[in-house]
Amino acid sequence: MIAELAPWLAHGGTLVSYGGMSGAPVVIAPADIIFRDLHVRGFWQKHWMDTTPRDEIAAAYAPLAALVADGTLRAPVAATYQLEQYQDALVHATRSEGAGKVLFAW
Repeated sequence: MIAELAPWLAHGGTLVSYGGMSGAPVVIAPADIIFRDLHVRGFWQKHWMDTTPRDEIAAAYAPLAALVADGTLRAPVAATYQLEQYQDALVHATRSEGAGKVLFAW
């Protein structure tokens, strides 16, 4: 997937990998790194949250919260399950079609 994104970056651009649940390596053509000066780096949100001052985190999230509030940013909900249906919810969440979030109703 990363290799498919690389051609869209400007010379000297940076690819940021922030999801590694598959365990698959990040693959990019050597030519993109050498001749286009592309950079590859990772982002671990937990580390960022642990090391970033609270006011900076709040400043980063405030515009996102406004976009959620006005409906610009939204995550579709595929299904909602009661907590006792956790096994069904987990099965649903591990399907690969990605049609939306699987939530618990408390």
